Amino acid sequence: MGAALLGCDQGVPAKVGPAGYVTLLGANVGPERPLAAGGSIELAFDRFLLPVSVSRQSFVVKRVDGQVAVSPVVTYDPVARVVTLSRQSGSPWLEAGQSYRVELPLPDFDAGVSPSQVGGVRGIDGATLDPSSQRMIGFSVSATPSTQGPAPTTNFCRDVLPIFENKCSSGSCHGPAGGQSRPASGLVLTTASGVALTAIGRVAQASNTGPRAQASAPTVRFGVDMPLINPGVPGDSWLLYKMLLALPPETTPVTRRSKCDGTQGAVPISTDALYTTPFTRAVSASERARLGEVVGGQPMPYPPKPGAPEDAAVSDPLTEAPLSFGQLERVRLWIAQGAALEDCGPCEQ
Repeated sequence: MGAALLGCDQGVPAKVGPAGYVTLLGANVGPERPLAAGGSIELAFDRFLLPVSVSRQSFVVKRVDGQVAVSPVVTYDPVARVVTLSRQSGSPWLEAGQSYRVELPLPDFDAGVSPSQVGGVRGIDGATLDPSSQRMIGFSVSATPSTQGPAPTTNFCRDVLPIFENKCSSGSCHGPAGGQSRPASGLVLTTASGVALTAIGRVAQASNTGPRAQASAPTVRFGVDMPLINPGVPGDSWLLYKMLLALPPETTPVTRRSKCDGTQGAVPISTDALYTTPFTRAVSASERARLGEVVGGQPMPYPPKPGAPEDAAVSDPLTEAPLSFGQLERVRLWIAQGAALEDCGPCEQ
């Protein structure tokens, strides 16, 4: 049983050097793409980003005269690798009919910035933005009101627990203790109370390489003392990166609770219309390998079973197919919205 437990999660973050550059793939604004009035700016990248580098200092919005225009709320989606700049509540935002630009600065090593400092967007291995890539985007704001609505509101019982139950809670992984088995790494994902006690704000065992035995704020070294789930901050949630290690299936698996109190047959939220910016759902093989170097251990779910049927019964422990993009986004949204928990009731097996 000990070997089975180690199979689910083992290893610690390794020190890796930067490999290549981070590249901006696309944006929902540009000279020919005005921003709708009241809309948010979206920027898509090819690499996983260092959470501490996703800040207002790394994404500067200026007027054409060079003055800083606004101080946006900066959020990061590690599943889509999209950064969103949006309006702070009660603060002014970009004016219709005006022109602006987004600047993505590089660290100024000639001015004394060391590689251990942030100084701009970085990849999880410390890689900087490609100096030869587009790092300044000019755009105007149209008078047409934005049609971007708020992200759909997640529900733990409907959108997240079915994924944990179907994909992560077999007898050798993160189900409840029973007989000779124990949940891998002490992490229980089958109940709200298990998630609350073993995941919310708890430092991941494999990430606990710092001086303290507790979760801490992100640093310039990715993953050190990272919590399993940091409510409100999916980019600083170890559990999500473990899920991102697995190669998503080509089809979208169905994960509904079957014969469960309160959520029987409930349809999960759709994440198809989260962004208007061009971005790729695919993570390159090299970037997935790079994530594996710093996160370590096996992906979740483990072992991946790509041949599992799409609508397999929740009681079948062999349905641990990798998570689809939509499933990953539901978990990410739930964390971003505060990782609220509720008692979902028992499942009939």
